[in-house]
Amino acid sequence: MDELLRQCLEGVDVEVLPRGAAVADLRDVDEADPPPIVILASESPTARRFERDLLAPHPQAVILRVEENGHVLATRSVEVHRRVHSAEMNPQTIADAIRSAPTWRARFD
Repeated sequence: MDELLRQCLEGVDVEVLPRGAAVADLRDVDEADPPPIVILASESPTARRFERDLLAPHPQAVILRVEENGHVLATRSVEVHRRVHSAEMNPQTIADAIRSAPTWRARFD
């Protein structure tokens, strides 16, 4: 997974926090700023609780969740009408999901 992410992020202007960083380490952003993005690779039953715990203090964040043993990438975020977008996972879909993550303003305006 780490190698796949390195390939995906090559040439993408992002700040990467180290594996195991705390939720509190996420940057705060304004409504029009690109959102903090968390890539979650877990099929644990506690993953959904982690998502709720992350989005509560950081509602502007976007979660890219790797599912089905690394074959599917699902996007989750706080929205008026919650949408879940899933796609076959490969370096291009991850880079596209990062680049197209909506700002807080775009989700609610």
